[in-house]
Formats: sequence, structure tokens, C-alpha cells
Amino acid sequence: MFGTLARNVLFYVIKKMKIAIPLFEKRISPYFDYAPALLIVHIENGSVVNRQEYALTGYDPWRRIQCIKNSDVGLLICGGITHYAHTQIESAGIKIIPWVSGEADDALAQFMKGRLEAGTMLCKSRRRRWCFCAGHHKKKV
Repeated sequence: MFGTLARNVLFYVIKKMKIAIPLFEKRISPYFDYAPALLIVHIENGSVVNRQEYALTGYDPWRRIQCIKNSDVGLLICGGITHYAHTQIESAGIKIIPWVSGEADDALAQFMKGRLEAGTMLCKSRRRRWCFCAGHHKKKV
């Protein structure tokens, strides 16, 4: 179900789109409701035009949701998210790809290739399922 979301949304990326990614340092925050920062990436014609990072410390869940809604974002790529936040954000017409883990830049790159799905683990070493890390775990012959 979510696998086709990235491919369907990719059509809009070619023209113009804003993507929000809750951050913990440079990685996707494991839980939207406690993310210390939010990265908003503006994409036009398939390339990143602008990146802005906003601090979310001290924001309650309602204020975080309003921040996403007011930023004119079309897509949220996140880790875990509460049912309340998920329904509020989706009701505003914002698409969500949840349960993604790994580096924010890796997730953005995979989304732009149409390969990002809910539950994707962008691993650096141990995970193999849903792994898009250039095959570091494959045995060399």
C-alpha cells in the first residue's frame, strides 16, 4: 500500500513539493512527538532547492502538528507517530510515510528514486530487510 505512495507522489516531486522530516541529529527521529528538530526540504524539478531546519524543543503535539500544517508541506517522512498526530496531519491533506528509520538524507534520496516505503530501514550495517544501503552486507565473490 505505502510502496505505491512514493511512486505516486514522485510525480509531484518533479514539479514542486515540500517534504518535512522530524530529526534527531542527522537521523529521522524515532518518534514524531518528541523530535527536537524538523527539516523542511523544498524540491523543484526533481532537485533540492532549499533546506531549513527548525527547532521543536518545548512544542506540544498540537503545536508540532500546526507547524507542519502551516509550512505548506505535502509529505511527512517520519519514524513512529501517534494515531492522533497521524489523523490530524492526514486530514490536512498531507501524505505520510511512517516508520522509516535511518539518515534523513538517505530517506530523501530513496524517496526521490521512488523506493521509500513505510517501515523502510535505511541501514548502515545490520539490517537486511528493506535495506537500500548499496549492498554492504552482500558477500563478494
